[in-house]
Amino acid sequence: MKESKLIFDSGNSLIKVYVFEKEKIIFQKTFKKENFNQELLDLKKRFPSIRKGIISDVSGISIKNEIEQHWNNAWFLNCHKKLKLPFTTKYTTLDTLGSDRIALISGAILENKNATKLILDLGSCITYDIVDDQNVHQGGAISPGYQMRYQILKNQTGQLPHLKVQYPENLWGKTTNQSIHSGIHFGIQHEITHRIEKAKTQFRPLKIIGTGGHIHRIDKFIKNKIFVNPLLMAQGLNHLLELNS
Repeated sequence: MKESKLIFDSGNSLIKVYVFEKEKIIFQKTFKKENFNQELLDLKKRFPSIRKGIISDVSGISIKNEIEQHWNNAWFLNCHKKLKLPFTTKYTTLDTLGSDRIALISGAILENKNATKLILDLGSCITYDIVDDQNVHQGGAISPGYQMRYQILKNQTGQLPHLKVQYPENLWGKTTNQSIHSGIHFGIQHEITHRIEKAKTQFRPLKIIGTGGHIHRIDKFIKNKIFVNPLLMAQGLNHLLELNS
């Protein structure tokens, strides 16, 4: 009988759960945090024999205890810097390297071991991480994501509206709303393009791996340069779980 493993990716508002058999995902679901308890009950009914799992939680509120109460014969790891990692890092503040970035770097190493990787994650924040062909994390960058930029404009000004993320109709907006959409969207596009071109001048060959809930929003001319893997986080967490079992 194949052993099933439970993988949790807990963000600021959503939780993604995956069930793996070896390297294969046999189940996945995304749900809101307020539905967490009911979703755990449903998972327990569907997968009662789980024996191990791993959790990435960037919200700062641990969900490990609740999970362990449902699978009391299983053991679960929190993804953090003290685990055995498949990479070394030049990060001088390892304590602040988030569990999401640790998982993404671990997943990227599985993708291509013979090239330097630029990992681009478009979620609540936009994160960039460089890992060389010797599996050394060279560092990265963090900037606000789409929704955060909309929220900042609303919160830090007196009259600008809070809008939902929308693809701009034109480069130059004819209304305030259009101008906000254009400024945010093309600002992110230009930021990503600049980062990619700068990275290419420093590292060759360079493989660019894109992931995250907003990766679909970037333009086709950027996507042509990127290998998009929406499952990179889950694969990285599964890899870490196996390394530390």
